[in-house]
Amino acid sequence: MKHALWCVAVLAAAALFALGASPAQQHLDVQKVESFVFDGDGVHDLSIDVSPALRTGFKVSDANIARIDRGTIDAAIDRAKTRLNRMDPTDKRMLIAEHVAGPSSLKFEPVVEYNRRVSAVTAIQAENATSLRAHFSVTPAALGATILVYSDLDPTPRKVRSGFLLGDKDGIWGPRVEGQTMFIEILGGKNLKNVVVDTVAYGLPVSLITAGSCNLDVTCYSAYNDLKTAVGRYSFEDGGSYLCTGQMVADQQGTGRLFFLTANHCLNDQDAAETMEVYWNYETTSCNGSAPSLFTLPRSSGADHKVSGFASDFTLVELYDAPPNGTVFLGWTTADLGNSEDVTAIHHPGGSYKRISFGHEVSDENTHWRVTWDQGTTEGGSSGSVLFNDDDLLVGQLHRGSASCTNQSGWDEYGKFGNSYVAGLSDYLGDSPVDDDDDTTPPDDDDDSGGGCGSSADLAGY
Repeated sequence: MKHALWCVAVLAAAALFALGASPAQQHLDVQKVESFVFDGDGVHDLSIDVSPALRTGFKVSDANIARIDRGTIDAAIDRAKTRLNRMDPTDKRMLIAEHVAGPSSLKFEPVVEYNRRVSAVTAIQAENATSLRAHFSVTPAALGATILVYSDLDPTPRKVRSGFLLGDKDGIWGPRVEGQTMFIEILGGKNLKNVVVDTVAYGLPVSLITAGSCNLDVTCYSAYNDLKTAVGRYSFEDGGSYLCTGQMVADQQGTGRLFFLTANHCLNDQDAAETMEVYWNYETTSCNGSAPSLFTLPRSSGADHKVSGFASDFTLVELYDAPPNGTVFLGWTTADLGNSEDVTAIHHPGGSYKRISFGHEVSDENTHWRVTWDQGTTEGGSSGSVLFNDDDLLVGQLHRGSASCTNQSGWDEYGKFGNSYVAGLSDYLGDSPVDDDDDTTPPDDDDDSGGGCGSSADLAGY
């Protein structure tokens, strides 16, 4: 993997580590890494061009669309409202979808091209859903098939990961699609009665997940044009679909490994990491201009969980899919903030497009930096986002806070990067990383075989 413009600066010797110093003493041994621009293999999301149904204009019969009943949907929205009302007001995650039971059965229709069956397609519909995501009880690898999902509003077909590395694990989540109808297309495989969607993530109404009007558009601040590329909006599954923010971070060896830093209270285990979908470049095209549709953007799907820590609320994962070329991997420092030092945050409040906040440090809370905002704020969905010091180096990630558009004098607390470094980040971002496997991309997900376009694979069992 190639990359450019990286450099590493270790500012002090590691004598205190060698002498067995305490974590607090180790903070005196400041580590610092500069940002670099990623120039690797480019984004490798799961979007592809192979869809016989889309190519031929095939339409699923109305009678074969599996519909989530209205009572189930209403109950899900009520649960979401209750859950949102009970959430700690300082929790800056955001609930964006409720899990509901999938349809009892799916009715696939064959797609015929050049006088032979080349795929099978069906649909799931949930009235007024803003998005849908399906959990398949059997992985594509177990089926010996390729599974595609897409919608009328999001017509780019995306593959469900093969699940080859998951072994006998209970199924796999597919990509999220926009709107109330999801099409599922199967290329290859036998006995499609085994294709079962046992859970659907029902995207909640926009009225429940809207950003406040006091947020500042990051595009209006050209000094951050490079740094903002590091920041991604991501969702994950944990009894519902949640939204947080995270960012690519550099390591001291300049390897270009796909390390993504976020908050422990967002996700902290492999089960959640496997369900991640990171959306890149969700920002306006001009100052206070329009933002692109989220589902048209490149995304990275899934990650390998590396390390988490409760005290300073950090999680580090390694993404399966690369971000777009030109993405900055953020530099960082373990140094403390100065009294009242100016700070900056870039984040995705309310799941909306990228915003920026300017403030200053107000107190040192042992494991956290407490800040207040002079301009802008943070909200639900901002959790895990970067805090920059006055030198534009990462010094923490958002944990909690009372700040919002309705409480602009409120505070936010960011887990200290220096504490997180000692608590486990140094094993991956330091100059002597642990010896683990850096090949995190599951095999076979670039393979469009499995009875794909033009295949003569047996499609029995419709």
